Amino acid sequence: MLLLSKNKHSLFGTLFLAAIIFLSISCAKNVSPPGGPEDKTPPKILEVFPSPNTMKVATDSEIKITFSESINRKTISDGIFISPLFEDEPEYKWKGKTLKIQSSAALLASRTYVVVVGTDVSDLHGNRLSYPFSFAFSTGDSLDIGAIAGNGYIENKPAKGLGIWAYALTDTTVLDPVNEVPDYITQTGDDGSYRLDFLAPGKYRLFAINDRNKDKLWDSDSEEYGTAPKDLVIDAEQQYFRSIILTAAKRDTLPPLISLCKMLPGSVLEVSFESDLDLQSALNIDSYKFGSAGEAEVPFEAVKAYSTRQDTRTIYIKGNVLEAGAACSLSIFNILSKERVSVDTSDNSCTFISEIKPDTTAPSVVSTTPVSGVQVFFPDSTIQIVFSELMSIDSVVAAFSLKDTLGNNVSGEITWIDDIILRFKPHILEGRTNYALSLDPAKTMDLNFNPMQDSIWVIRFKTMPSDTGGTVEGTVTADDSSLVVLTFLSLSGGSNLTFPLEKAGSFSFKGIPGGKYRLYSFLDLDKDGKYFSGGYKPIRFSEPRIFYPDTIEVRPRWETAGIKMELSR
Repeated sequence: MLLLSKNKHSLFGTLFLAAIIFLSISCAKNVSPPGGPEDKTPPKILEVFPSPNTMKVATDSEIKITFSESINRKTISDGIFISPLFEDEPEYKWKGKTLKIQSSAALLASRTYVVVVGTDVSDLHGNRLSYPFSFAFSTGDSLDIGAIAGNGYIENKPAKGLGIWAYALTDTTVLDPVNEVPDYITQTGDDGSYRLDFLAPGKYRLFAINDRNKDKLWDSDSEEYGTAPKDLVIDAEQQYFRSIILTAAKRDTLPPLISLCKMLPGSVLEVSFESDLDLQSALNIDSYKFGSAGEAEVPFEAVKAYSTRQDTRTIYIKGNVLEAGAACSLSIFNILSKERVSVDTSDNSCTFISEIKPDTTAPSVVSTTPVSGVQVFFPDSTIQIVFSELMSIDSVVAAFSLKDTLGNNVSGEITWIDDIILRFKPHILEGRTNYALSLDPAKTMDLNFNPMQDSIWVIRFKTMPSDTGGTVEGTVTADDSSLVVLTFLSLSGGSNLTFPLEKAGSFSFKGIPGGKYRLYSFLDLDKDGKYFSGGYKPIRFSEPRIFYPDTIEVRPRWETAGIKMELSR
């Protein structure tokens, strides 16, 4: 009996234990994972002190910011910007979710203080503010109300968290963002937009800096940099600027340095540099000064500087040799690198021996647009031929022809750049048509009447079918007569398209491949066909640029019209 009773109790206990385990497992299945859903909500600012736009704030006041949730305190010192700067480093103290900012020195009297909580501030889960939060107060009787707004980019993409720095300028300001902290700082939001508010009257210079190390100084070796198109003056007449575009890009801050000088046949001096050049400055003949050994007459007289454009580290100087076999020196002035860094004139010269050698070298074609065999050439495009040296213009024009498949000559306008680049704008090119561009080599001569060596020179191309692409039409207005360039940035994996306009006004491009695009235009002030986002040493403004606000969808045989963009220098 005892044994039977024991077995009954044992069986009951086993069943009871199994039931508890089953219920425990069942309950566990219905419980949410520990910690709940992942937190992806960015923090918000609930309250600030002093209240926004308050005036006559006591100079011994502290600043308070209350957040909606607990904040990663390590992000505060790099993520909050106060203008004007405190005399010493601010002290940060916390009480719950409220941050207190104190200074050992009193606030300045009769000044507007701007506090910006930047997008680097994050919560404990790494969620950053979507947009900067700013507020202002005044220790005086009035509040500064100047404002600058726009967008920031890194290369061609909207950038979040990009630093927008404003420096107040005076007549004696010598500004260098490498060594000087800005007067006002904000950051771009999720969509790349920014806004600097509560600026005092004055003249400002703006920079876009990707301040990776958060030291409020530009590190030229590792941080992207860009400038605004101009300095901005906030006064009674204009207190607000909008659509100020800044683009940050990597910069080479090394100045141009001569690496070689060598005489070529035909009284041409080849000058090579260690870095790419800004051709507008490098092709100015006044940038070169020739000398001689001792007090002798200068044996070389410069006439013209030119470049093939393919090698932007080499400049050719056509001249007259006044004395053969003489030692010559060359010094350079006012030449800029591709990044617009000025030449160091203290030690930047070369020497060579003047020589008179007959030029027997045949000219050649360095590059063409379009290239031979291309089948995506747009009917509205300009044809370009780049030669290896200065050409006899009359001979090349006589040797040039463009014909369609029936052998009909295509008329158009020929223009030249530096007697080395021929551009031909056809009056009409039909879509889906084969063309042949040719030069008669026997008639195509350089300045010394050397003809091309080719027995025949021809390239063939086919224009885009007008019925497989779309048409994009609109207008670009500008307060400047400079060349305007429009660029279509493909969002569909296709090629980017660039079209130069001789001046602002209406445009119509046919045969654009179907897809989605972002469109921007800029004033090509240096006439190199490429957007310039600003230079350093000396500081140089960027070329004015504007992005069309909407994505453009191009569909075959459809017309996209009504695009309007306004450029302001």
